[in-house]
Amino acid sequence: MGVWLLYLPSIPCTSANNPIVRKLRDLCSHIRGSTKKCKAFIHERQKTRDPKLLPLAIPMTQWNYFLHQLRRPNELQLSIQLYTLTMNGAKYQLNEEAWSTMEFMKPILTLFDHSCNIFQSKSTTKHLVLPHYQVILLHLEHYAQVSPHTWRHAYEAAKAKFQKYYDSEMKNDDSLIATLLNPKYHKEIFISLGVPSHHTNTIISLLSQECSPLQEEQSRKCQPTIRMSSPEGLSE
Repeated sequence: MGVWLLYLPSIPCTSANNPIVRKLRDLCSHIRGSTKKCKAFIHERQKTRDPKLLPLAIPMTQWNYFLHQLRRPNELQLSIQLYTLTMNGAKYQLNEEAWSTMEFMKPILTLFDHSCNIFQSKSTTKHLVLPHYQVILLHLEHYAQVSPHTWRHAYEAAKAKFQKYYDSEMKNDDSLIATLLNPKYHKEIFISLGVPSHHTNTIISLLSQECSPLQEEQSRKCQPTIRMSSPEGLSE
């Protein structure tokens, strides 16, 4: 789901080449590279009211933590600006446009972080896959309307990728059945499939009867190792 990060405006298709990301990662590595530099940064931080934190250096593969990598510099913005001015760190300096971009990106990335938390659960999440793709597509569509025009290609690329995932998942019988059997989502799925509304209850009843033995068998298999609980919804 980190595809959106790969297509930020005027950036080649790798987040490592994103000027903002690259500067943040280089700055983190620079500060954490020695005890002396850490102490210098802490000294600058003590001049401000910034939290008692250091910038995060996160592996590029852990895209879902990118939001937290952005939050930390925002919290330490004044300290970072002082440090780069006083420690010959001109190559790490970020202009006002970059700081504004990071601030704007945070609410966009929040949904992706929320996705990771949901799907890392030991509870059943299969019935959340299709609805979640729908939520992501709507999320991207909303921010495509309110973001700078130069970001348009980023959203188009992300939406195309997620639409491909969604279309592929719609062909997955397990995902369809899991979603159809969930009262919260099955009506929307039937509508998207073009099923007349007056047939919905009949089909759900038949599916429930057919799948009941499978559900009981699966429950028995999972009972010794996984404590089942109600899955989280997507209303947040």
